[in-house]
Amino acid sequence: EDATVASGISGEVEMGQQRGGLDADNKDDTLQTNGSSVASNGSRSSSLSSNKNRRNNNNKRFITSSRGQDHQEVTVSGIMQLKAVLCALSQHRPDIGYCQCLNYLAAVLLLVCEPDTAFWILAAMIDYVIPEGYFSDSLIGAVADTRVLQTLVSKKMPQIARHLKKLDTNLSAASLQWFVCLFVGVIPIHLTIRVWDLVIIHGSHVLFWVSLAVLHLQQERVLSAQNEGELYNVITTIGEGLEDESALMEAILKFRISKTTIKQLRQHERKSLSLRIGCEAQNSSKPKSANHTSSHRPDMPSDPQLPAPPPPGPR
Repeated sequence: EDATVASGISGEVEMGQQRGGLDADNKDDTLQTNGSSVASNGSRSSSLSSNKNRRNNNNKRFITSSRGQDHQEVTVSGIMQLKAVLCALSQHRPDIGYCQCLNYLAAVLLLVCEPDTAFWILAAMIDYVIPEGYFSDSLIGAVADTRVLQTLVSKKMPQIARHLKKLDTNLSAASLQWFVCLFVGVIPIHLTIRVWDLVIIHGSHVLFWVSLAVLHLQQERVLSAQNEGELYNVITTIGEGLEDESALMEAILKFRISKTTIKQLRQHERKSLSLRIGCEAQNSSKPKSANHTSSHRPDMPSDPQLPAPPPPGPR
C-alpha cells in the first residue's frame, strides 16, 4: 500500500512541475479564514446567509468590494453560486445542515468547476472521504484527529514534542482548522489543491501526512515560540512562506504512516471522546444535590389555643 501511495505522490511531484493554469491564476489568491474558529452547527440554517460572504475576501470571484459593473457581476454570480451549493448540500445532508467551514470547501471547488459539479464533489467528499463526525455538533471526528496528530508528533517529531511539553501545551486547538477546512486558508491555494488531490485519491489519512510535513518544513518557526500564545500564532499561520510544491510533496513522503495505524489511533481517540461526552451529558442531566442546609424555614404548626381566662371574681 505504501509503495503504491509513494508512487502516486511522486507522480504528483512531477505533474506539479509540469502543470500550470490553475496555479498561475490562483497562487496569489490564498483563501483567508478568520483565525482558527469553527462554529458549531447549533444555528447552521440562520448562519448560512451571514457566512456565505466570509469566504475568500481576496479572491476575485468572491470579493465584496465592487470595482466596476463587470467586477460587480462576477462577485454577485460567485456569491450566488456559493449559496446554491451550500443550500443544496444542506438538503442532501440534513444531519449536517450548515457548518461554518463548509463555505471554504465549496469556494475552493467553485474556483475550478461549475456549481453542480462542485456540489457533487463536495457531497461525495463528505459522504465517502471525510471521516464521520467532522461536521457534527461536537466536531468529534475533527477533534479526535487533532488528538491523533498530537500522538503522531510525539512519536515522529521528538524535538517539537519536547518543545510543546516545555511550553505545557499541545497542537489540538490550534490545528483544528487544518482538519475541518482541509488546509484551506492554512497553506497557499495551489498547495491546497494538491493536498485535496491526494486526499480524494488515497483517503483522509493523508491529512496527517500533510500535517507532519508542514510541521517539518516549519520546524524552526515552531521551536522559536517562547510561550503558548506565540505557538498559537505560529500554528495558525503555519503556511506562511510555503510555496514550493515539490518540497511539500517530498516532505509528505517522509511521513507515510500506514492507514491501519491511523485507523487504530482514530478509533481510540473517538472512543475516549465519546465516553467523555457521554459522562459530561450524564452529569449535566443529574439534578443538583443539596450540599448545604436549606435556608427555607418549613411551615411551623400553629400555636395551640390558650384557654379562655376565668371570669373576674367579686372584689
